[in-house]
Amino acid sequence: MPEVRFARQEDFPVLAALEKLCFSDPWSRDAFARFAEADGVILVAEEGGETAGYITLLSAADEGEIANLATAPSARRRGVAGCLLRAGEEEMKKRGVRTLYLEVRVSNEGAVALYEKNGFAPAGRRKGFYRFPTEDALIYRKELL
Repeated sequence: MPEVRFARQEDFPVLAALEKLCFSDPWSRDAFARFAEADGVILVAEEGGETAGYITLLSAADEGEIANLATAPSARRRGVAGCLLRAGEEEMKKRGVRTLYLEVRVSNEGAVALYEKNGFAPAGRRKGFYRFPTEDALIYRKELL
């Protein structure tokens, strides 16, 4: 299992590079810095000293949202994403979050399966939410009791 820790500023260039590998509309190093400065949570998974993935979360009152979850291509299908999800949920619970939301591309079957396996349930759909290419988002939610 990977080691999960809070991101440090020196992680942001690596996270931005991983973001480019995983998403068609990636965050920049500065976007990660602004997210962290705005009280966002960024957790990093490491295996053998290498970044295996990360999760970004934010909270307001008793609701939270997973903004991004990414796993390095070389670390996929080894439990890294599930480990990051569980660590993110625990951190959100500590912050008083009771309900956690996320959006996922309709076509991202692997992510949908991961979220459903980890107790997230469909809660809606956002038309044309994603860019490059334009695609609907499925909204998922999980009660953190």
